[in-house]
Amino acid sequence: MRDDLTIRDEPPTRRDTIKYGGAVVGGGLLAGCAGQSNSRSTPTRTNAGGESYSVTMKPHGATTFSEVPETYASRSPTWIEIGFLLTGEEPVAMEQPGRYPSYFYDPLPGVEFDTDRPLNIASESGGWGKEVFYEADPDVALIDPNVAKHYGKWEDDDIEEIETNVSPFAGSFARRPFPEYDEGYPFYSLYECLEKGAEVFNVKQELFEPLDTIYDDLIALIQSNIPDEPPTIGYLNGIPSDDIYYIWKPGLPGVQGGVQRTFGFDDAFSGTYPNAKNSYQTDIETLLETDPDTILIKSGVTVAGILGYDSFPDYVNALFDGEVGRELTAVEEGRVHAGGPLVYGPVQSLFSHEIVAKQFYPERFGEFSYETPASLNDIPEDEHLFDRQRVADIINGDI
Repeated sequence: MRDDLTIRDEPPTRRDTIKYGGAVVGGGLLAGCAGQSNSRSTPTRTNAGGESYSVTMKPHGATTFSEVPETYASRSPTWIEIGFLLTGEEPVAMEQPGRYPSYFYDPLPGVEFDTDRPLNIASESGGWGKEVFYEADPDVALIDPNVAKHYGKWEDDDIEEIETNVSPFAGSFARRPFPEYDEGYPFYSLYECLEKGAEVFNVKQELFEPLDTIYDDLIALIQSNIPDEPPTIGYLNGIPSDDIYYIWKPGLPGVQGGVQRTFGFDDAFSGTYPNAKNSYQTDIETLLETDPDTILIKSGVTVAGILGYDSFPDYVNALFDGEVGRELTAVEEGRVHAGGPLVYGPVQSLFSHEIVAKQFYPERFGEFSYETPASLNDIPEDEHLFDRQRVADIINGDI
């Protein structure tokens, strides 16, 4: 149910206050009008008759399905979450399941992603093990074949073998420019990926349209309440133990730069990238020469736990632990913020936008200090920028 004006018995939420008390955002917020569901409903299929159909996805081309796939394997969190949204199930195989950011589902009532279920396609010797695909036997691999070559260390023969004996490939990189193959590598936006995924699983458009609307409303809410002149940031991360820092261009084409593009951040390191690259390695002294006013840590939400740090502040302290590091303006004035995950799906994108909005503009969107993934649960309900219950209902098929 979509309302242009949400009527509540409770006090207004932060998004209501922003929307109706300040700059008015076009379009309506989706009210949480359905009750909590404790189990997933089976999405309505459009191919009940069993006719074959074809899905075209750049750059791989057309993939023909004789029946609707029910299970899938993937590597990218974008395609993993899309598969999860459209089938109601975790992938049967994925790369490093323990690193998947399933904590984004913790604040959503009745939504759970079991990282113990998928098999790990990553081989201990590097690359991917083909035997895992045989064991998992997915109906489709939501993987760009070039990703299998680049990250899985496969050859064309390996891909052909799996497509012949196990499952077809249907996926697109979508993350960022892929210069390893072509500067003009084709891109799909996050929601174009979702639409393509719906084609693969032959799911009716009504299943994912409400989520698209929630995303559009959130982006409109944010962009109507941020300054016309965006802040200049340093978008970076590093390895504290080695005194190594990596500078990255914010807002790159593809899913990876989506959050930064929403906020329109200017790049403090513009003009310093060598040989037209999108990133480079540097040291703390060179970092101080530029001295960005604000620092956004690339994939900052993942450092708690995955990189061995107990919290994001622990990582920041280690990253700038030294006389020179403490002289950075952003460090001195407490403007080192956590960015969302490196790659994300539609639901993870909602949270990633929200936490960046709150860190940069607390006076407008409500204060938020990211420490660990559990911090996502600490945002008061009246400070939410989108309706958790409504998102949960959509994921659970209760639309």
